[in-house]
Amino acid sequence: MLLTKGNVWGGTVEQELSDAQWKLIQPWLPAPKRRGRPRADDRRTINGVLYVLRTGCRWQDLPGEYGSSVTCWRRL
Repeated sequence: MLLTKGNVWGGTVEQELSDAQWKLIQPWLPAPKRRGRPRADDRRTINGVLYVLRTGCRWQDLPGEYGSSVTCWRRL
């Protein structure tokens, strides 16, 4: 679990999806395609979207640990 200080609400925010939450979300995501570029990690990308929504930061300020900010924005 990753905690961050200094968000827009002034407190700490739990950033990562729990395993239980992920088990509920994962079946609703499309299966990976057989050809083409490998799909970005879904869990990491969703955590990136949640980070932006919770903190109010700009997409280009998304920490690198969540992957590409453009990928996260497109998946939103």
